[in-house]
Amino acid sequence: MKASRVTLIVLLLLLTASMVAAATVAGPKRRARPARTNPEDASQRIDINNISMVVKNTGSFAYDTENGASGLEFPKGTGKTAVFAAGLWMGALVGGSVRVSVSEYSDDYRPGSVNQITGNPNPPADPAFKVYKLNRVYLDAEGAIDVVARDAVLADYNAGAVPHGAPVVNVLGDGTLGIVGDQMLWSVYNDLAKGADHNGASSALPLGLEIQQTTFAFSRQGPLGNTVFMKYKIINRGTNTLTNAYVSQWSDPDLGGFVDDLVGCDTVLSVGYVYNATNNDEQYGTQTPCVGYDFLQGPSVSGGTVTLGLASFNKYPNGGGPADSTETYNYMKGLNGEDPYSVA
Repeated sequence: MKASRVTLIVLLLLLTASMVAAATVAGPKRRARPARTNPEDASQRIDINNISMVVKNTGSFAYDTENGASGLEFPKGTGKTAVFAAGLWMGALVGGSVRVSVSEYSDDYRPGSVNQITGNPNPPADPAFKVYKLNRVYLDAEGAIDVVARDAVLADYNAGAVPHGAPVVNVLGDGTLGIVGDQMLWSVYNDLAKGADHNGASSALPLGLEIQQTTFAFSRQGPLGNTVFMKYKIINRGTNTLTNAYVSQWSDPDLGGFVDDLVGCDTVLSVGYVYNATNNDEQYGTQTPCVGYDFLQGPSVSGGTVTLGLASFNKYPNGGGPADSTETYNYMKGLNGEDPYSVA
């Protein structure tokens, strides 16, 4: 991958077994979260349907870092939570050496796009690199289109997000916004700015990637009411060619009570999921949902003739997991972390 772009669409679905390339079984210990040096925006949630989920500008989602708590509530408004944390993992070889960037309990990605002239990351503290949130419909107290609220949100989005790669949004003839879904969040981040405080499971050197993330959902009945979609546009802004690249969705799914979760995958449907081990969960009782992850549109290979789905699935108990970037890369390939036949 060099000067190339990859687009992926990931589905997160509750109540139906639906992909995690790496998943943790929740337990009492988690990797320590270091002091934050990058100005992450953890203030926004996608909450148009039955799911209320934190979405950030550092590759992390479903992690309420403002309160150090689970970041995916389901059903919305009940106080019951199904996922503690999740995020984007990416790994590849550069000249035969492993490079990995992860979003986990701490994030290697920093807010912001990459300057296409200098090749350097833009300042992460720039307020333009926040998480933008748009609804399709804005109504006033009388149920009419709230033009003032709509136009204010759209103006902010057009000024701050669109110049950095966000999709253009127009006002439609019926006064609604032409977004994908009924609610859309957008952010941009990169791994070029990570430094000595990088996650212990990643490499000190970056991959050189910029990620433009669009998160959307629908206010509908049925399965769409329990679903969140995430679209990643991944751009190699660096000077290195990335080979044997892997893109993974990591998740720590605390499905209600955290001591009785199990994970699995369906290789035919190309999905990964978490479900309860017992018939009586601490939070959900006898009505425990399951959470599924699926790459609806994976990366294209072989000249665009083949679209990849679930290439690997792995798990480890909380408090365990990869100790460095090579072990992380092995996990992403579906191997044991210390696999002796892996490329170092």
